[in-house]
Amino acid sequence: MKIKTILYMLLIISYISCKDSNIINPPKQFNTHATENHLFTESIFNKIELIIMQAFVDNDIVKNNILYTFIDNDPTNSDTLIIDFGNGIPSASISMGSQITGKLIIDYTGNYLETNFTGNISFDDYKINQAGIQGEMTIENLGGNFYRIDVLNGLISTNEGTINWNSNKTKEWTEGFSTPNNIYDDKYFLTGKSDGNATNNTTFSAIISSPLNISVSCITSSACIIINGETAIKPENYSERSVVYNNEEIGNCDCEVNVINENNSLSLTIEN
Repeated sequence: MKIKTILYMLLIISYISCKDSNIINPPKQFNTHATENHLFTESIFNKIELIIMQAFVDNDIVKNNILYTFIDNDPTNSDTLIIDFGNGIPSASISMGSQITGKLIIDYTGNYLETNFTGNISFDDYKINQAGIQGEMTIENLGGNFYRIDVLNGLISTNEGTINWNSNKTKEWTEGFSTPNNIYDDKYFLTGKSDGNATNNTTFSAIISSPLNISVSCITSSACIIINGETAIKPENYSERSVVYNNEEIGNCDCEVNVINENNSLSLTIEN
Protein backbone atom coordinates (compact mmCIF):
# COMPACT_ATOMS: atom_id res chain seq x y z
CA MET A 1 0.00 0.00 0.00
CA LYS A 2 2.82 2.38 0.86
CA ILE A 3 4.44 1.64 -2.52
CA LYS A 4 1.22 2.56 -4.36
CA THR A 5 0.96 5.78 -2.34
CA ILE A 6 4.55 6.73 -3.16
CA LEU A 7 4.04 6.00 -6.89
CA TYR A 8 0.86 8.10 -6.88
CA MET A 9 2.68 11.04 -5.27
CA LEU A 10 5.52 10.76 -7.78
CA LEU A 11 3.03 10.92 -10.65
CA ILE A 12 1.47 14.08 -9.18
CA ILE A 13 4.89 15.71 -8.74
CA SER A 14 5.84 14.77 -12.30
CA TYR A 15 2.60 16.27 -13.67
CA ILE A 16 3.08 19.52 -11.73
CA SER A 17 6.69 19.75 -12.89
CA CYS A 18 5.61 19.39 -16.53
CA LYS A 19 2.99 22.13 -16.11
CA ASP A 20 5.57 24.40 -14.48
CA SER A 21 7.99 23.68 -17.33
CA ASN A 22 5.35 24.72 -19.87
CA ILE A 23 4.79 27.96 -18.00
CA ILE A 24 8.51 28.75 -17.84
CA ASN A 25 9.14 27.61 -21.44
CA PRO A 26 5.82 28.05 -23.29
CA PRO A 27 5.43 26.23 -26.63
CA LYS A 28 6.37 28.20 -29.74
CA GLN A 29 3.37 29.89 -31.30
CA PHE A 30 2.61 30.19 -35.01
CA ASN A 31 2.92 33.96 -35.18
CA THR A 32 2.91 35.45 -38.70
CA HIS A 33 3.39 39.17 -37.95
CA ALA A 34 7.03 39.36 -39.10
CA THR A 35 6.24 37.16 -42.11
CA GLU A 36 3.46 39.52 -43.20
CA ASN A 37 5.74 42.56 -42.77
CA HIS A 38 8.44 40.89 -44.86
CA LEU A 39 6.01 40.02 -47.67
CA PHE A 40 4.59 43.55 -47.68
CA THR A 41 8.05 45.16 -47.86
CA GLU A 42 9.34 42.72 -50.47
CA SER A 43 6.34 43.52 -52.69
CA ILE A 44 7.02 47.26 -52.39
CA PHE A 45 10.69 47.08 -53.38
CA ASN A 46 9.94 44.66 -56.24
CA LYS A 47 7.55 47.28 -57.64
CA ILE A 48 10.09 50.05 -57.23
CA GLU A 49 12.69 48.08 -59.19
CA LEU A 50 10.22 47.50 -62.04
CA ILE A 51 9.23 51.18 -62.08
CA ILE A 52 12.89 52.16 -62.41
CA MET A 53 13.53 49.61 -65.17
CA GLN A 54 10.50 50.84 -67.11
CA ALA A 55 11.70 54.43 -66.84
CA PHE A 56 15.05 53.59 -68.42
CA VAL A 57 13.65 51.53 -71.31
CA ASP A 58 10.62 53.75 -72.02
CA ASN A 59 11.31 56.95 -74.00
CA ASP A 60 8.12 58.78 -72.99
CA ILE A 61 8.63 62.00 -71.00
CA VAL A 62 5.21 61.72 -69.36
CA LYS A 63 3.26 58.50 -68.94
CA ASN A 64 0.24 57.78 -66.72
CA ASN A 65 0.74 61.15 -64.98
CA ILE A 66 4.36 60.24 -64.16
CA LEU A 67 7.01 62.80 -65.15
CA TYR A 68 10.47 61.54 -66.13
CA THR A 69 13.32 64.08 -65.96
CA PHE A 70 16.83 63.19 -67.15
CA ILE A 71 19.60 65.53 -65.99
CA ASP A 72 23.01 65.35 -67.73
CA ASN A 73 24.98 68.38 -66.64
CA ASP A 74 28.40 66.81 -67.06
CA PRO A 75 29.04 63.94 -69.51
CA THR A 76 32.17 62.90 -67.58
CA ASN A 77 30.34 61.78 -64.46
CA SER A 78 27.05 60.20 -63.38
CA ASP A 79 23.67 61.38 -64.60
CA THR A 80 20.38 61.74 -62.74
CA LEU A 81 16.89 60.46 -63.46
CA ILE A 82 13.97 61.85 -61.45
CA ILE A 83 10.69 59.92 -61.55
CA ASP A 84 8.02 62.28 -60.24
CA PHE A 85 4.62 60.87 -59.27
CA GLY A 86 3.29 64.22 -58.02
CA ASN A 87 1.79 65.07 -54.66
CA GLY A 88 -1.56 63.31 -55.01
CA ILE A 89 -3.53 66.47 -55.80
CA PRO A 90 -5.99 66.26 -57.49
CA SER A 91 -5.23 62.53 -57.85
CA ALA A 92 -2.13 60.44 -57.30
CA SER A 93 -0.51 58.44 -60.06
CA ILE A 94 -1.51 54.82 -60.35
CA SER A 95 1.36 52.50 -61.23
CA MET A 96 1.76 48.74 -60.83
CA GLY A 97 -1.71 48.65 -59.27
CA SER A 98 -0.75 51.08 -56.49
CA GLN A 99 -1.37 54.73 -55.65
CA ILE A 100 2.03 56.46 -55.60
CA THR A 101 3.19 59.97 -54.69
CA GLY A 102 6.59 61.63 -54.33
CA LYS A 103 9.84 61.15 -56.25
CA LEU A 104 12.41 58.48 -56.99
CA ILE A 105 15.85 60.02 -57.61
CA ILE A 106 18.36 57.79 -59.43
CA ASP A 107 22.01 58.77 -59.83
CA TYR A 108 23.37 56.41 -62.47
CA THR A 109 26.20 55.56 -64.82
CA GLY A 110 25.96 53.54 -68.02
CA ASN A 111 23.03 52.02 -69.88
CA TYR A 112 20.51 49.96 -67.88
CA LEU A 113 20.65 47.16 -70.44
CA GLU A 114 24.45 46.96 -70.53
CA THR A 115 27.15 45.60 -68.22
CA ASN A 116 28.41 47.92 -65.47
CA PHE A 117 25.24 50.02 -65.25
CA THR A 118 24.87 51.23 -61.67
CA GLY A 119 21.94 53.16 -60.26
CA ASN A 120 21.81 54.57 -56.73
CA ILE A 121 18.23 55.32 -55.69
CA SER A 122 16.99 57.70 -53.01
CA PHE A 123 13.45 58.68 -52.03
CA ASP A 124 11.87 62.14 -51.79
CA ASP A 125 8.59 62.04 -49.84
CA TYR A 126 7.86 58.79 -51.67
CA LYS A 127 4.75 56.83 -50.72
CA ILE A 128 3.00 53.74 -52.03
CA ASN A 129 -0.62 53.50 -50.87
CA GLN A 130 0.23 55.99 -48.07
CA ALA A 131 3.15 53.88 -46.80
CA GLY A 132 6.26 56.09 -46.61
CA ILE A 133 9.46 54.68 -48.15
CA GLN A 134 12.99 55.62 -47.09
CA GLY A 135 16.45 54.10 -47.41
CA GLU A 136 19.10 53.45 -50.04
CA MET A 137 18.66 51.16 -53.04
CA THR A 138 21.24 50.10 -55.62
CA ILE A 139 20.76 48.34 -58.96
CA GLU A 140 23.78 47.00 -60.83
CA ASN A 141 23.98 45.22 -64.18
CA LEU A 142 26.35 42.28 -63.61
CA GLY A 143 26.52 41.27 -67.27
CA GLY A 144 24.35 39.08 -69.42
CA ASN A 145 20.84 39.02 -68.01
CA PHE A 146 21.87 39.34 -64.35
CA TYR A 147 21.31 42.29 -62.01
CA ARG A 148 22.20 42.84 -58.36
CA ILE A 149 19.57 44.66 -56.29
CA ASP A 150 20.48 45.84 -52.79
CA VAL A 151 18.40 47.70 -50.21
CA LEU A 152 20.22 49.28 -47.24
CA ASN A 153 18.44 50.81 -44.25
CA GLY A 154 15.05 50.45 -45.89
CA LEU A 155 12.27 51.89 -43.76
CA ILE A 156 8.55 51.53 -44.41
CA SER A 157 6.24 53.76 -42.35
CA THR A 158 2.76 52.26 -41.87
CA ASN A 159 -0.24 52.89 -39.63
CA GLU A 160 0.99 50.07 -37.38
CA GLY A 161 4.54 51.42 -37.06
CA THR A 162 7.78 51.12 -39.02
CA ILE A 163 9.39 48.15 -40.77
CA ASN A 164 13.17 48.10 -41.14
CA TRP A 165 14.52 46.06 -44.05
CA ASN A 166 17.82 45.19 -45.72
CA SER A 167 18.08 43.01 -48.78
CA ASN A 168 20.71 41.54 -51.12
CA LYS A 169 19.27 39.85 -54.19
CA THR A 170 20.18 38.82 -57.72
CA LYS A 171 17.72 39.09 -60.60
CA GLU A 172 18.04 36.83 -63.63
CA TRP A 173 16.09 38.20 -66.60
CA THR A 174 14.80 34.95 -68.14
CA GLU A 175 12.24 36.13 -70.72
CA GLY A 176 11.62 39.37 -72.62
CA PHE A 177 15.23 40.56 -72.66
CA SER A 178 15.16 41.00 -76.47
CA THR A 179 12.08 43.28 -76.26
CA PRO A 180 13.02 45.76 -73.50
CA ASN A 181 10.38 48.32 -74.52
CA ASN A 182 7.66 45.78 -73.74
CA ILE A 183 7.95 44.98 -70.04
CA TYR A 184 4.79 42.86 -70.06
CA ASP A 185 6.51 39.84 -71.59
CA ASP A 186 9.29 39.93 -68.99
CA LYS A 187 9.97 37.17 -66.49
CA TYR A 188 12.67 37.02 -63.82
CA PHE A 189 14.14 34.74 -61.19
CA LEU A 190 15.01 36.32 -57.84
CA THR A 191 17.48 34.75 -55.41
CA GLY A 192 19.11 36.12 -52.28
CA LYS A 193 18.35 37.06 -48.69
CA SER A 194 16.99 39.83 -46.49
CA ASP A 195 16.52 40.74 -42.85
CA GLY A 196 14.55 43.26 -40.91
CA ASN A 197 12.61 44.39 -37.89
CA ALA A 198 8.82 44.15 -37.88
CA THR A 199 6.35 46.72 -36.54
CA ASN A 200 6.04 44.65 -33.33
CA ASN A 201 9.84 44.96 -32.89
CA THR A 202 10.47 41.31 -33.84
CA THR A 203 13.64 40.86 -35.86
CA PHE A 204 13.60 38.34 -38.70
CA SER A 205 15.75 36.95 -41.48
CA ALA A 206 14.68 35.48 -44.82
CA ILE A 207 16.42 33.49 -47.53
CA ILE A 208 14.97 32.48 -50.89
CA SER A 209 15.11 28.68 -50.81
CA SER A 210 13.61 28.18 -54.28
CA PRO A 211 13.98 31.02 -56.84
CA LEU A 212 11.04 33.45 -56.91
CA ASN A 213 9.56 33.56 -60.40
CA ILE A 214 8.33 37.05 -61.30
CA SER A 215 5.93 37.53 -64.20
CA VAL A 216 5.50 41.23 -65.04
CA SER A 217 2.33 40.52 -67.05
CA CYS A 218 0.60 40.08 -63.68
CA ILE A 219 0.55 43.86 -63.13
CA THR A 220 -2.25 44.18 -65.69
CA SER A 221 -4.60 42.33 -63.34
CA SER A 222 -2.96 42.16 -59.92
CA ALA A 223 -0.70 44.00 -57.51
CA CYS A 224 1.33 40.82 -56.95
CA ILE A 225 3.92 39.65 -59.48
CA ILE A 226 5.57 36.58 -57.89
CA ILE A 227 3.91 33.50 -59.38
CA ASN A 228 5.89 30.73 -57.69
CA GLY A 229 8.91 30.01 -55.52
CA GLU A 230 9.66 29.61 -51.83
CA THR A 231 11.23 31.63 -49.01
CA ALA A 232 12.35 30.46 -45.57
CA ILE A 233 11.69 33.07 -42.85
CA LYS A 234 13.01 32.92 -39.27
CA PRO A 235 11.46 35.43 -36.83
CA GLU A 236 13.21 36.04 -33.52
CA ASN A 237 12.04 33.60 -30.80
CA TYR A 238 9.89 31.64 -33.27
CA SER A 239 10.59 28.61 -35.39
CA GLU A 240 11.37 28.88 -39.10
CA ARG A 241 8.51 28.86 -41.56
CA SER A 242 8.31 28.44 -45.35
CA VAL A 243 6.40 30.86 -47.56
CA VAL A 244 5.23 29.10 -50.72
CA TYR A 245 3.97 31.22 -53.60
CA ASN A 246 1.12 29.57 -55.53
CA ASN A 247 2.44 26.08 -54.97
CA GLU A 248 -0.70 24.53 -56.47
CA GLU A 249 -1.11 26.52 -59.67
CA ILE A 250 1.85 28.04 -61.53
CA GLY A 251 0.89 31.22 -63.36
CA ASN A 252 -1.78 32.43 -60.95
CA CYS A 253 -1.37 36.16 -60.28
CA ASP A 254 -3.27 36.35 -57.01
CA CYS A 255 -1.72 37.59 -53.77
CA GLU A 256 -2.19 34.37 -51.82
CA VAL A 257 0.73 32.48 -50.29
CA ASN A 258 0.90 29.40 -48.10
CA VAL A 259 2.85 29.66 -44.86
CA ILE A 260 4.04 26.32 -43.48
CA ASN A 261 5.43 26.01 -39.94
CA GLU A 262 6.21 22.54 -38.57
CA ASN A 263 2.78 20.85 -38.57
CA ASN A 264 0.83 24.05 -39.25
CA SER A 265 -0.20 25.57 -42.57
CA LEU A 266 -2.26 28.62 -43.37
CA SER A 267 -3.00 30.95 -46.27
CA LEU A 268 -2.02 34.63 -46.18
CA THR A 269 -2.89 37.49 -48.52
CA ILE A 270 0.00 39.85 -49.29
CA GLU A 271 -0.98 43.38 -48.29
CA ASN A 272 -0.58 46.06 -50.99
